[in-house]
Amino acid sequence: MFFDGEYVNMQIFGVDHVKWGVDRCFVPARGYAALSFRVRGEGELTTNGEAVRTAPGNLLFVPQDVEYSAVYTDTEIYVIHFVCESGAFHHIENVALTHPDAVLPLFRRALTAWQSKQVGYRMEILALLLEILVIARRQSVDTAGENRAFERALSILQAEYSDSGLSIANVCARAGLSDSYFRRQCKQRFSMSPVQYLTELRLTHAEHLLRFPSYSIETVALQSGFSDPKYFARVVRRVRGCAPSDLRFI
Repeated sequence: MFFDGEYVNMQIFGVDHVKWGVDRCFVPARGYAALSFRVRGEGELTTNGEAVRTAPGNLLFVPQDVEYSAVYTDTEIYVIHFVCESGAFHHIENVALTHPDAVLPLFRRALTAWQSKQVGYRMEILALLLEILVIARRQSVDTAGENRAFERALSILQAEYSDSGLSIANVCARAGLSDSYFRRQCKQRFSMSPVQYLTELRLTHAEHLLRFPSYSIETVALQSGFSDPKYFARVVRRVRGCAPSDLRFI
């Protein structure tokens, strides 16, 4: 991670709050680095053939003297520009924060300090920048642990989906992660909520069982994790758009 290790001497160059629409652009090398917090929109920055993606709630570090091309959706960011007197950084880096609300107020305070320019404002902004970096470093460590917990939660769902008593809250508790983190990661990886993912596991198994005429609809429902055959039928109609019996012929 950028600035991981010894203290790097930095001088504040500026702070800004910027908004722009969908854009595709080329940014020439600049004599200062930038650390931004993305409030809205997504982006893809490419330099030396390497692409870095950024999304809302992410920190994006762009070193000084690095040129890049970028593609953005409708965007809003807070950004601190600064000069690194010692330390050579050559790679754009994006950090997905587990708790982005912890750093947004710090960027806003830095912007207020830059605009007011009271005595000692550059030192105040530098202190806020260092606090942001500390939070980012700690959250990156937390992220590694939470990613492992996320994989444990998925393994539990995939192994025990046929248990009608299985709940997302129970899975999260056993895996050791928060419901909100599990929900965000499921949305990011599968484009569905944990409940939708669990339902999809159950329906996929039910479709497999329905290929065997010897299994009744009630048996299929129970063995797929649906405690009530009528509820099973409602879910099939809502998600698959047909009756359970129709799935035998698909």
